[in-house]
Amino acid sequence: MTTERNDRGVDAAVPATPHEGSQPGMQLMEVAKAELIAGDFTLLVGFLVDDSNSISTYGNAPSIIGGYNGMLEDFAQAQGSIEFWGMRLNEGELAPFAPPSSAPRLNGANYRPFYGTPLYDASIDFLQRMEQELGQRQRRGENVAAMSVIFTDGENTIEALKGGAPAVKEKVTTMFGSKRHIVMGMGVQGAVDFYLIFREMGIPERFIQVVQRSEAGLQRGFQTTSDTTVFSAESFEQFTQTSITGVRPPTQP
Repeated sequence: MTTERNDRGVDAAVPATPHEGSQPGMQLMEVAKAELIAGDFTLLVGFLVDDSNSISTYGNAPSIIGGYNGMLEDFAQAQGSIEFWGMRLNEGELAPFAPPSSAPRLNGANYRPFYGTPLYDASIDFLQRMEQELGQRQRRGENVAAMSVIFTDGENTIEALKGGAPAVKEKVTTMFGSKRHIVMGMGVQGAVDFYLIFREMGIPERFIQVVQRSEAGLQRGFQTTSDTTVFSAESFEQFTQTSITGVRPPTQP
């Protein structure tokens, strides 16, 4: 391991070239150690929440509101630095990026699940915005990474105008390839195979959750997302560990 001056004038570690045949996980951990730069680590968290009519049909809106808001409370108490951005599948952005303590909570006025499911087009818009925010901050020299979560209770039901699942997959693959962006998928159990849907969107199986359509099942899904995020926000090294291992089991039942 050697050092060199980076463009901010700070000595930074430069890893040795990995030996042929070395484990990918070990290589990623070396990248995490080598890429630590001056300044505190911040995790950008984006959450795309489904607001389709099936959520109202099955009476799941209160559980989703409670899980989403509880997740924000956990983020606000996290040891690491998190900035949060929420977007609805149909009604769009809730507010710009903000600390979790000041991010808008869901309620009956701003969360109205009465629409269709434009899963692919909304995912493209969501991921582009996350990619844009991450890139802007990196260009400013910030030590930052991103975690994007796509939550839906159904498959795409609206004509895809932006390339469909292949276009989402291309973007997700690029994000994982950057080593600074994780994309997670959370689906609600039913007639749809969410492992297939999310894999077709490029999300690795270790980052796919399929939760039961019940208050307890949804709570467990949001808690898993919360625990994974809070752990990852503590340092870039822990973020990189998450990129290798996937979602973490919830600490609460």
